[in-house]
Amino acid sequence: MDYERPIATVDVVLLTLKDAALHVALYPRENEPFAGAIGLPGGYVHVDEDADLDAAARRVLREKTVLKGVYLE
Repeated sequence: MDYERPIATVDVVLLTLKDAALHVALYPRENEPFAGAIGLPGGYVHVDEDADLDAAARRVLREKTVLKGVYLE
């Protein structure tokens, strides 16, 4: 390869309205640093696996949460 592999991450900010209030999806972090703290679902882009950033965001959301079939933009 002529270039090093890029190191990039995606974070998903999933918003919804529930009971007339805005909510954001958070999950407890499994790994250090900050294991046990809540945060946005996020992870590394897998350049060999993810077709684009949208695919990476969907994969990360699927792997980190139990949420399925959500609208992403």
